[in-house]
Amino acid sequence: MYSFTSVLSDIPPQQESLCAFHGTYIVDSYSREGTEDIFIAKGDSFTFGCLLSDPGLMHMVSNSFEQWHSTDRRFTLTGFLTSLRYRCMDELHSGHQGIFFLINEKDSNIVLANFSSHRILLSNRSQQIFWSMDQQEDFTNPEALFRVQVCPLQEVESIILCNADDALEIVARNFHRIHLPRHVFELLSSPELPGDTSKLSCIAMNFLSHEAAQHCLHLTQKQFTLEDLSTMEDQLQQTLEELQLPREKIDQAAFAFHEVLFNAFEHGILGIGSDRKEELIRQEDYESFLHTQGLQATGTISVSVEVFATQNLLMIQVEDSGSGFDYQPYTGRARSLSSHTYRGRGIYCVKDYCDGIYYSHSGRKATLLTGMAPVSNLSLDDLRPLSHEDTHKGDIRLLLVDDDEGSLELYRRILNRLPMTRTVFVATNGLEGLNTYHQHKPDIIISDIQMPRMTGLEMAHQIRREDTNTPIILLTAYSDRDLILEAIDAGINRFVKKPLEVQQLRRHLEYYAQHIRTRHELQHKIEQEQRQREKEFFALKAKRDHDEQQQRDAFAKEQLIIHNDSALLSGIHCQVHYQPQEILSGDIYGIYRINDQRTFFYIIDSMGKGLSASVTSLLSASHLHTLLQSALATNTFHFTEVAHAYTRHICQYMVKEELISFTFACLDQAENTLEYISCGMYPILVKDSASQTITTARGNNPPFTRHSLPLRSSSLKLPSEYSILLYSDALCESTGYTTENLHDSFARHHHLEDIMADFSRALARFDNGIIPDDISVVLIARTLPE
Repeated sequence: MYSFTSVLSDIPPQQESLCAFHGTYIVDSYSREGTEDIFIAKGDSFTFGCLLSDPGLMHMVSNSFEQWHSTDRRFTLTGFLTSLRYRCMDELHSGHQGIFFLINEKDSNIVLANFSSHRILLSNRSQQIFWSMDQQEDFTNPEALFRVQVCPLQEVESIILCNADDALEIVARNFHRIHLPRHVFELLSSPELPGDTSKLSCIAMNFLSHEAAQHCLHLTQKQFTLEDLSTMEDQLQQTLEELQLPREKIDQAAFAFHEVLFNAFEHGILGIGSDRKEELIRQEDYESFLHTQGLQATGTISVSVEVFATQNLLMIQVEDSGSGFDYQPYTGRARSLSSHTYRGRGIYCVKDYCDGIYYSHSGRKATLLTGMAPVSNLSLDDLRPLSHEDTHKGDIRLLLVDDDEGSLELYRRILNRLPMTRTVFVATNGLEGLNTYHQHKPDIIISDIQMPRMTGLEMAHQIRREDTNTPIILLTAYSDRDLILEAIDAGINRFVKKPLEVQQLRRHLEYYAQHIRTRHELQHKIEQEQRQREKEFFALKAKRDHDEQQQRDAFAKEQLIIHNDSALLSGIHCQVHYQPQEILSGDIYGIYRINDQRTFFYIIDSMGKGLSASVTSLLSASHLHTLLQSALATNTFHFTEVAHAYTRHICQYMVKEELISFTFACLDQAENTLEYISCGMYPILVKDSASQTITTARGNNPPFTRHSLPLRSSSLKLPSEYSILLYSDALCESTGYTTENLHDSFARHHHLEDIMADFSRALARFDNGIIPDDISVVLIARTLPE
């Protein structure tokens, strides 16, 4: 029913895992080595935990929880704490303190109870920060009442428990930089952290808003060759790039995904243990073993990617259908402020490339969480808590309005001594206060009510007509209900009673000052990002303009390399459609007039994409041009010799496992034959113009590689009147236009533009107009004179 994660005397705390991901929330903890002050346990539908003052109290809590576990009672925080205080009443003393929490998954809330002198830090979905329950309840008296706080999970984003108030204040100041618990712990591990940190401990909780999650990718893989796994990695990489994450984050997430994916493949699908894997690596049989076993493997691996935009989080989950594995040795090291960074491959290394890795379902499911933007670096000023010595560094401008000159001077001096204060503007009535507000735009306004010329409420009404954000605090000696309602209607944010309660006023000012600083930092960040975006935009535009000019020049040279003698032919006419997807294409074609009766045609499709395929195509066209010009000059053209000479030459420039598909064809009008060599291309189509029947001349060689056998050629007898269609594979590989559609178009049409119009209409209907690859098509037609 329950699984326990506790720090006990016989388990070194630095070896115990105190973190877990539970689908909608994360609970994580951090402590110095040697401390025993954190207890966390997971039940069927809840997570219970506490931050305690000493090991003795830790043993009381853990023993009480185990005794509760032995019963079938529903676990509640109030019930457990009441039971704990009665059971341990003789052992508890005034030095025992603790903060307790219970996350109820069924009720979708979190219950908090504070028996310590430390406060609890919370932030809501709007990233507003709250200090909660800073009073100390009586822990030792089992008869004493105590208070709990209940918060709906849908309204909470983060909760931080810490046994050092200075450290907790530092976390609050840097909350806008924090995405996940790990960022809290990185902040607290800074050597610049002030004060004694030898006993510093912290529990961090983060709650995900699945209602606002964006599902970006979902894959299920049932075939497990290394190429299939590589394809899954490519799809994830493409998804991350479409999300426009920083390059550093894309690379880190892709690396972490690679390790977790192969861990699912090895442990989940193939069932390889760590010892077996190390043995295969030592024997240098690891990759061949994965390839062989992957071909025979059965099962599934599912991958999903979700984005929590409001929390700036990316979640990648990988789940396999295997029996699971013991992941604790790899992830079970507790987060310790003095622990080293794990190095090496696998899950250890993943910890350095994401902000959290969590395994569940007996190791079958891995969850990677990472912030979508780098966490800002912290400075010493960020880490030092506020003190009276920092008065001169205040950043908040105050407006104080009061008609009593004695009170005005006294309050001004008090406000000037506050660490946050930069300037105090003063005014003696509401009208003067309104003019001062318009002139200086202060951050916070503090005003009396009853004043000559214009009251504080009248001034507030005037300000609220144009400004609903600036906090207004009212100083009042009145407690009249109607006056309070009028003040609320005027837009007053807080009330402070006269005579002035300085601590109450200070708490209100600190609360608003934190929000103002956050707003200013956000605005500053937005302005910086805007300037950076403008700079990047103009740099990118200049680079794009340069690249486009380079591409235009390259395309112009490519057009010079393409040889097309169709205008010089007699007895036949040729139509060509050449449409590269990029400026430099993997497709290329050529038409050469050998003599009055013979014409040589070729279409070459270098498999793959990008510059490599383009280089192969250009080398092919250039060498064929040299071969054919030499043969024409010496009248020694032989079809098969040209093909063999080309393949011998191009082999020298092909990289490992590169493929080339091509069609070479020689049309002899005197003999009415078509001699051809087709390597890995779709069939040549021949239409009898008289009977409208179509003959297919299928390929006679596989795609060409560096290790291909000598080429085979074939010859086809042509009808008296015919049309011949040579084409690259993109013409038949879209969803809406298949080989059958091409046959139908070829049978019905005599002009290439009509065939391509059918192709374009099908793409627009079924494929959103997206052409799958480079297209090269040559239509050759012969019609006898009447």
